[in-house]
Amino acid sequence: MAPAEGWVTPAHGNGALRPFRTGEPQTVARGNARLRVLRDVTKAKSPEIAERLIRIALHDSDTRVAVVACQQVLTWAFGKPENLKPEAGEAKPALDVSKLSTNELRVLLKALQAGRVADQLAPAGEAEQGGD
Repeated sequence: MAPAEGWVTPAHGNGALRPFRTGEPQTVARGNARLRVLRDVTKAKSPEIAERLIRIALHDSDTRVAVVACQQVLTWAFGKPENLKPEAGEAKPALDVSKLSTNELRVLLKALQAGRVADQLAPAGEAEQGGD
């Protein structure tokens, strides 16, 4: 089958190419062109989308939808949370709360709320300044 007018069959015999014409812009449409247009449109609408997502997160009656919206807003605001598993060189947590009973968790919660447990992540001076 012969190519349409203005099209040329390449030497390898497969497909058809249309040579550039004089005066015609010599830009090559790549697959990314559609993606670029989509990205530009979504960037233009992103403030409105963010506002709507925040409204959903704060006021949606379905808590499942609100939780997903809140997670997305927080991810946009602060980035993805780091992996909580300690790396090979890092120290393990001092307390594994997954093995505590319900009563032990209640006692720990009361101690945390009362400020009786020092925060290990705080600098040494700050942990000691807690109110007694």
